[in-house]
Amino acid sequence: MCVCSQKLPNEAMVPSKLKRHVITYHSNPQIETMVYFQRVLQANSRQRKLFQKAMTVSERAQLALYEVAEIIALKSNSHVLAESVILPACQKMVKVMLGDKAEQDISKIPFSNSTIQKRIINLSDNIEQSVMAELKNCQSARQIDESIDISNHAQLIAFVRFIDEGVISKISLLQEFTLHYKRSRCL
Repeated sequence: MCVCSQKLPNEAMVPSKLKRHVITYHSNPQIETMVYFQRVLQANSRQRKLFQKAMTVSERAQLALYEVAEIIALKSNSHVLAESVILPACQKMVKVMLGDKAEQDISKIPFSNSTIQKRIINLSDNIEQSVMAELKNCQSARQIDESIDISNHAQLIAFVRFIDEGVISKISLLQEFTLHYKRSRCL
């Protein structure tokens, strides 16, 4: 990227093309001094810092987002619920109880559908990793069965029993997957 904020392609990095760019877009004689380039660099870095500060989500906002995503996942509700119901309700409650400043802080929590979905996926991945780590480090018994229902959908069922701090725990897992096969006919 040039100091004039114009993106240059890789082909333009050849010295002759860079020289042509400087002559065409930066023909002002004051530009050739090093002071000009340092001033532009400082202005760009200040602008970048302001943008990052405005776009950064605080750790408390991230934690609040994960808490809401967990509630939505446990209740098996739509992800849109956070953006359309929970955020406006929280804003009104906080504004009444704590004032406008707190309402602005609540508004910084990203409650979009895709963000909630990503957080739910992160939570489920974290649970999966912790369960897998638990099963690797303890004695366990696994039983796996497959079946096909009347609508020709295949299910894989897994029963896992393991000892967790002296207590026998059980986990049942069910995964539906598509099965493509043709039955042969006997003649």
